[in-house]
Amino acid sequence: MTKFSVYIPTRNRLDLLQFAVLSVIQQNYSDWELIVSDNDSEDDVAGYIQSLNDHRIKYYRTDHFVSVTENWNNALSHTTGEYVTLLGDDDCLMPDYFSALTPLIEQFHQPDVIHTDGYLFLYPGIVMERTQNGMLLTGYNSFFNPTKSYLLERKEALTLVRNSLQLKIDFLYNLQLFCVRREFVQSLAAKGKFFQSPFPDYYVLVMLFLKATTILIYQQPMVVVGISPKSIGYLLFNKREQEGVSQLNNLGEYQSSRLADKMFPGNYEIANRLIAMDVFQQNYDEELRSVGIEVDYGAFRRAQIRFNYERYYLDRLLPQENFHAARTHMTQLERFWYDMWLMPMFVLLRQFSPRIRGGLIRRFRKLIGHRVDYGYKRWSVVDFKNILEVAQQMPSRHIEQV
Repeated sequence: MTKFSVYIPTRNRLDLLQFAVLSVIQQNYSDWELIVSDNDSEDDVAGYIQSLNDHRIKYYRTDHFVSVTENWNNALSHTTGEYVTLLGDDDCLMPDYFSALTPLIEQFHQPDVIHTDGYLFLYPGIVMERTQNGMLLTGYNSFFNPTKSYLLERKEALTLVRNSLQLKIDFLYNLQLFCVRREFVQSLAAKGKFFQSPFPDYYVLVMLFLKATTILIYQQPMVVVGISPKSIGYLLFNKREQEGVSQLNNLGEYQSSRLADKMFPGNYEIANRLIAMDVFQQNYDEELRSVGIEVDYGAFRRAQIRFNYERYYLDRLLPQENFHAARTHMTQLERFWYDMWLMPMFVLLRQFSPRIRGGLIRRFRKLIGHRVDYGYKRWSVVDFKNILEVAQQMPSRHIEQV
């Protein structure tokens, strides 16, 4: 019987954490442990965990507010299971998560990594302005083949690594969708702690695709990823990325002089994706070069320029002084080029309704390499009041496995 470890880093979100914890307790499988790593919360997380009176649930607390990366490493360090999975404190496991993965682990001879699909749940009335109901996305991660369980080919895994270092987004970088074999995690210790960089999941997931010998793709919704008013996802959905700085507490942690001439003002998320890939390149430079892969710093620069133009001319969310300050970092040729085509395009797009505008923007992003299809046609308005209701009432398997 396989033992699973679920680790939940948390801070000041006890109201949401309770749903995540209950989704583990209510599993139809008993051999698991749950690690809760409390990042100096003001909530009484310790009291809640103690009230559950379950020896499989272990509580740890930092003595001060640490970065998200450090807290994730803290949580992982206390796990003892054969397979480990991270769960956000605003996420939930589907009720048969462990019982569904166990036979697959045996069938595919203990793969290093298991990738699953999930649901994306937007809490009612707070994320999408057009409805006061909750919204649910099925087919959350549409990149992989959903018709069967299979081992990912090495060539395809390296394609994902290459595109990630070019800052293209072929899949969703949610670690909740991955279950990892402990022995494989331990085999990577020579490169330092498992989680590194300001965006630890972005770093780790690219590393998994590079280093894992066997990656099992099981495209069934085994996790519900939540977006609440307290989540980074909420800020991203509402174009308030910069506010995530205080939540992640990673600002300045990876400031490197080697990147000083590469950085460009703009989107916090894009900047930290670059830093994550730069750290990854440093750790695995020889191996990456042997397969012809390296960080595309030019792609980062172009992405930041596009971000500034979009926020200024289309969204009208970037102050004029910030936009002009960003333009001082552009060459004369860049200013001419982007003024010629990108500025007029965004000005024109403002004349369309938000729905049409959104569709055109998605096509444009796909054309330039931002390839993730969030499945906009698969959004459903739902009556679920919280994420645990989603996990309890939605099906965890929507097709027969081959």
